[in-house]
Amino acid sequence: MVASAKPEPGLNETDALVRRWARWILQRNLVAPAVVLLELCKPLSFLGSQLLWLLEPLWGRGAAVYARLFEDRANLERLLRAIASQETGPSAPDGRGDSCHL
Repeated sequence: MVASAKPEPGLNETDALVRRWARWILQRNLVAPAVVLLELCKPLSFLGSQLLWLLEPLWGRGAAVYARLFEDRANLERLLRAIASQETGPSAPDGRGDSCHL
């Protein structure tokens, strides 16, 4: 029997969301607080995703997108890696990727 007629969300949608969040965090210099928050939220990510599924009728499609993102802890790891890779990218101020050094 087919598990579901609705296709799984493509990696492209999740990748785009992860990249967009990583850019947003970096543009606002929120790397350290974001990393701490994401690490703390990892154990509760599935519970949070279920809460978002409950809010979907009120919030709309946005809740479903974020619920799918948080259902899998690996997506939080992908977000952390995206933040780290963009932080150490060529746009870093001194080329070393660590914006804390003077």
